[in-house]
Amino acid sequence: MKYSTNIMLIDDNKIDLFIHQRVIEKFDSMAHTMVFSNAIHAITYLEVLDATKTNCEKDFPQIIFLDINMPEMNGFQFLNEVKNISAIQRNRPQIYLLSSSTLPEDIKMANENVLCTNYINKPLTLEKITNLLALPRPNRKFLKTLKQLP
Repeated sequence: MKYSTNIMLIDDNKIDLFIHQRVIEKFDSMAHTMVFSNAIHAITYLEVLDATKTNCEKDFPQIIFLDINMPEMNGFQFLNEVKNISAIQRNRPQIYLLSSSTLPEDIKMANENVLCTNYINKPLTLEKITNLLALPRPNRKFLKTLKQLP
């Protein structure tokens, strides 16, 4: 089954970007992949898209694969910044933290972040992306409510 999707990849490692982009192309040859090696540039892109409103819904990523450990701005800082972009709130893209980190605190922070759909260990593989995108999207409002309970 083929999908036509806007996907954003954010990772400072150019080899990982190359490999992950090829995996996405194998998964969906029609996907439009936006590649950023810097989280700040990715935020600027999303802010510009949001501000122009022109084709924002059409061009906005439905899926974001985000590395955690990056210079200048890490994945968690990115999540903190993008929550204020109104197009993120309207479009609710699936945001996957994609990292080689196995630190329990990174996994815990990812699972607790309402914007994070899931945590994935690198590398992204065809099997992983197929399994992830076959799952129903979580109800973030429900998850946020659960996180607020004592």
